[in-house]
Amino acid sequence: MRTLAKTRQHVEDTRTALVDAETGDAAAYSAAVQAGWTEQELRRVGFGAPARRAPGRPRAPRRGAGTRPGADPANAPANDASDGSAGTTPLASVG
Repeated sequence: MRTLAKTRQHVEDTRTALVDAETGDAAAYSAAVQAGWTEQELRRVGFGAPARRAPGRPRAPRRGAGTRPGADPANAPANDASDGSAGTTPLASVG
C-alpha cells in the first residue's frame, strides 16, 4: 500500500512540475515576443508556440474590418451578385 501511495504522489508531483514548466515556457515565449521577436522568427530557430498560454488577462477576440460586435459571419446572408440583385433585399409585405 505504501508503494502505491508513493507512486501516486510521485505522479501528482510530476504533473505539478509539468504545469509549472509549461507556464514558465509560455511566459518566456511571451517575453520574447514582447521583446521584439516575431513568432515566425522563433519558429525558424526551433521555438514553436508553447502548448500552454502564459497566465494573465485573456485577450479579447480580434474583430476583422467591417464586422460589428455580436455579428456572426456564419449567419450572414450570402451576397451572390450573379443574378444582378446585389444589395437588394426582399421587402416584407405591409398590411
